Amino acid sequence: MTVAITLLGIAALVFLHELGHFSVALGVGVRPRSFYVGFPPPIVKKVVNGIEYGIGSIPLGGLVRIPGMHRPAAADFEAQMASAVREAPDLRPGVNAARRDLDAGDLAAARASVETLRAAVAEAELTALTRKTAERALRDLEEGASTDAYWRQRTWKRVAIILAGPAMNIAVAIALFTGAFTMSSTAYRLGFSLAPSGKVVAVLADHPAQRIGLRTGDKIVAVDGTSVSPDEIPTKIASSKGRPITVTVERAGRRVVLGPARTLRTTFPGEPFGTALKDSFRQSWAIVRGIVGFFVHLPQRHRELHSTIGIVKASDAAVRQGLQYYVGFLGFLSLSLGIFNLLPLLPLDGGHIVFSLIEGLRGRAVRREVYERASAIGIAVFALLLVVGLSNDTHGFGSR
Repeated sequence: MTVAITLLGIAALVFLHELGHFSVALGVGVRPRSFYVGFPPPIVKKVVNGIEYGIGSIPLGGLVRIPGMHRPAAADFEAQMASAVREAPDLRPGVNAARRDLDAGDLAAARASVETLRAAVAEAELTALTRKTAERALRDLEEGASTDAYWRQRTWKRVAIILAGPAMNIAVAIALFTGAFTMSSTAYRLGFSLAPSGKVVAVLADHPAQRIGLRTGDKIVAVDGTSVSPDEIPTKIASSKGRPITVTVERAGRRVVLGPARTLRTTFPGEPFGTALKDSFRQSWAIVRGIVGFFVHLPQRHRELHSTIGIVKASDAAVRQGLQYYVGFLGFLSLSLGIFNLLPLLPLDGGHIVFSLIEGLRGRAVRREVYERASAIGIAVFALLLVVGLSNDTHGFGSR
């Protein structure tokens, strides 16, 4: 049940991110062609006013298809239609005519040829893959040559459409943090404060931590005999619900087991809305600084990187602690998603913003192959980060 709640929360953040792109695109006169939660193939879909809405069967994200992200190029169109022409030579005259129109810069004429070519492709004897490729090529040509194509818009409109996704995540994070701060909460604690490294920086007097001999400078490495990372320590202690637990620390080069001791139930009243809103901005800024610092020092801090598995695990732990913790974690996740998407790498939103600004300064579109090469570099970077994150998560599970 908690895993389902976790996945639902993550899906909601993705939906809101895509809703940001979708809403601003409509607002500036660019009509998206599809809006999906998850990736196709669709479980269910419906076309309303020329926009296909659907729920995809691959629950790893979401998408909004903005028409004409790139200017149609004759060479690209010919390459995409090459297999279809080989299998059905009768298509060659129509493909050549569309290519000539694209070479001449007559986008209206090229777009007008799409319906004729589409009918010819429908009647041609093609393999399934070739047919799908040809249909996509015609769709890309039709959308790329349309008057509301993304690449034809003024720079501010393009930046606004792309920036809307991360901006939505940041706004949602502030709202979630505000909501979390207004909630009253109950937690089970031992009475100490931790540094990010897992070292104890303060021990409260007359609390269980002091009574079992926990000292400033101790590094907590296990709770109830289970190895924990620094960020897991509060969760593990809170999950005790008042029962006695032991804490294992590293002290002067050796491991010491402290306790057992019962955790202390502590209740915190919720903040007034105004105070909660101010605190949410402070917390958001602190998290942004932390995320930026993490990427700046990524080679030294790569062990803190986590994959989707680690994120789901952390979210599940927050669900088990209670609504306030889960809402706060979703706020952190939403803010992280927004900031991560602003990295200046394709295919992230930040990469599209950078290329939109470059094209605005140049006064003409960047060739599609340049986009593809930049995207290949970005995908390679993300693949490396994913491998590191999976390695960290797998190592973490193995250590337990």
